Amino acid sequence: RVDGDYVLAIAQEEKLIVARSQTGAKPIYVGYSNGLVVFSVERKGVWRVGLDAFCLPPGFAALAVKGRLKGVYKLSPLIELTLRPVKVENPALALAKTLVDAVKKRIGESEPALLFSGGLDSSVVALACKVAGLKPVCFTVGVEGSGVFERAGEVAGEMGLKHLCKKFKREQIERLIPNVVWAIESTNPMGVSIAIPIYLASREARGKGYNIALLGQGGDELFMGYKRYEKYLAEKGEEYLKRENLLDILWMPKVNLERDEKASAFAHVEQRLPYLDRDVILLAVNTPVSLKLARANGEYTRKYILRLVAKELGAPDSVVKAPKKAVQFESRVNEVVREVARDAGFNKQLTEKIGYKRSPVRLFLEAVGHVVGLKMKFKPPVEAVKLAEAFLDQTSFDPLRL
Repeated sequence: RVDGDYVLAIAQEEKLIVARSQTGAKPIYVGYSNGLVVFSVERKGVWRVGLDAFCLPPGFAALAVKGRLKGVYKLSPLIELTLRPVKVENPALALAKTLVDAVKKRIGESEPALLFSGGLDSSVVALACKVAGLKPVCFTVGVEGSGVFERAGEVAGEMGLKHLCKKFKREQIERLIPNVVWAIESTNPMGVSIAIPIYLASREARGKGYNIALLGQGGDELFMGYKRYEKYLAEKGEEYLKRENLLDILWMPKVNLERDEKASAFAHVEQRLPYLDRDVILLAVNTPVSLKLARANGEYTRKYILRLVAKELGAPDSVVKAPKKAVQFESRVNEVVREVARDAGFNKQLTEKIGYKRSPVRLFLEAVGHVVGLKMKFKPPVEAVKLAEAFLDQTSFDPLRL
């Protein structure tokens, strides 16, 4: 019955209840052994007492009595929300109004912080803020020379938004890599490259006095923004596309939201996600495929309904027609992470020598994760660990300093 993104713990006499919201925007981990049950918003909190950590699924609760885990119970899983039918006469208008309401629910300040790329998702959130009577302050970060600053600046100017940019040198990104790996508890190259700009933008917002920030996360899953959806529809048909899209929505907490929450939390900023509002999700999953992935003259327009929403909210054409550009690429962070891995000695020759089948940058991050103390199934070879140790000596890894 609670509407929002949360994790909670309730202690009552000899009982402990730990629960996670239906949308799964925030993670919570549980570990247990005989006579001991531990919970934490990070795996590290459970690891520190020598236990394995499992992540409570969205919409579930765990019950412990007298230090023993009695079970994990279904409350309202995310899949139940995606299966509820909703009919509206004008989907774009209904979605626009619902997004405005979603922003109002989540923000009390008159000038909220917004992590802003100038793309469709964050621009629609900015427009919803304006319609709600708010004046968002937009924060954009990236590596020097990246294209994100020009695009975000132009869009913010057209929409009359206050816009703050921060450009980072390669050396600054390099020093952050082990800290962000430690913070998000993941060595996935794409995940690390996404988490770094989220952390940096959150840190900039925190430096300006904000402890809450709006993000546009969830738009690609809910409104079919990924390029692969075009291939699914063209080659395997609408039913296959709908199944794959539903799986993406259900996996969204594990694949994206948990990482993003940890990245912002590392900067002491709490995320607020309007697209993860339950009413927004209900409308999204009930929107016809033709309004998400529109086709005309042999070409697809992804997130078509979100473009209609942007128009409904008064967006300029630069937003309505904005192409999708992933933050890790447009900010050039992904490029820097690859360069740093290469310069640290992680190359194809090394992976072939030790028989490692995946990319050099993944081996680099796995070795860094091992050295900073992440508990991982894969233990990197000694040669990779030594290279990672040498890299960390140069970066002065110290998560508490940040």
